[in-house]
Amino acid sequence: ARDVLLDDACLISSEVQTSAILGHVRDSHQLSLVNLNEHNPHPYAIDLRRPWNESKRGGVSSVCAMGQPHSFATGGYDRVVHLWKLDSSHSSALAQPLAINHTNVVQSLLPVCDTSHSLISAGADCKVNIYNLSSQRVFNSFKTSNQINHLHWTHSPFCTLLEIANLELQFELRDHRIVPERPVIRFGYTTNQVRGRYTKGASLPSSSLFTCGDRYGKVRLWDLRNPKTVASEILCFAEPQRIVQVLFHQSRLFACSENGEISCINYLSS
Repeated sequence: ARDVLLDDACLISSEVQTSAILGHVRDSHQLSLVNLNEHNPHPYAIDLRRPWNESKRGGVSSVCAMGQPHSFATGGYDRVVHLWKLDSSHSSALAQPLAINHTNVVQSLLPVCDTSHSLISAGADCKVNIYNLSSQRVFNSFKTSNQINHLHWTHSPFCTLLEIANLELQFELRDHRIVPERPVIRFGYTTNQVRGRYTKGASLPSSSLFTCGDRYGKVRLWDLRNPKTVASEILCFAEPQRIVQVLFHQSRLFACSENGEISCINYLSS
C-alpha cells in the first residue's frame, strides 16, 4: 500500500475475503481498499472513487464496517456520509449518500442494532444523528456541549458512549430511547489538556468495561454499571508518553503510544 497518512480504517470480512478500508485526508484517492489474503504477501491498495463536494475540504475522516455483509460507511471532511456496498470479490464498491446533515467534519460513525439497524454519526459540530437504514431518515438527533471525538458500543444496544472534548468529564452515556436532552451519566478524570480525536478509548460491552489512555502512559478502566469511580489505573510505560489507542483482547489490554510502543497487560489481575 502507499506510504500515506491514514485518518481512519476498518476491516470488512466475509467467508472468503477480508479487506481493509482506509480513509485518507486528501482531495484525490480519498478512500482505499486493501485485500488481506494470507496467500498474498504483498497486498496493494485499490482506489475507491468517492463522490464529494469539491467546494469543501477533501478527505475521509471516519469509516466503519456495517452489520450487513460487504457493507461499510464513510464520513468526510466535506460533511457527507456515504453507505458503501462491495462486490463479492471485494474489488470495487458503490457509494450511496445518506440524508444526514452535519455542518462540520464527520468525526465518528457507529452501526447499531436495537429494534432495527441504524447508523450513528457524530461531528465536530457537536451534533449526533441516529439514521434508520430501513426508513432512510434521521429519526433522532441531539447536540452536545463539547465536540464529539468517538462513539462506542456499550452493554446495551440502546445506549452509546461518547468521547467528548472536556477537561473533566470526557465521556457521556446516551440512551437512544429517551429524548436525548442530557446524558444518562457523565464521567471522566481531571486533565489540563483536552483529548483530541487522535486519542481513542475502547469498550468491552460483554463485561460493561470502558478504558482509555492519557498523556502520561497510564490507562484507566471504568465499569459502566458504576462509572463514577475509576475501577483501575494501570501504568503501561516507564517513560511518560501519550497513549493514542487501546484495545481489549480476551483477558488482555493492549495500549499503543504515540512513539509506536505497545504494552500488553492482563487487566483482570491488575
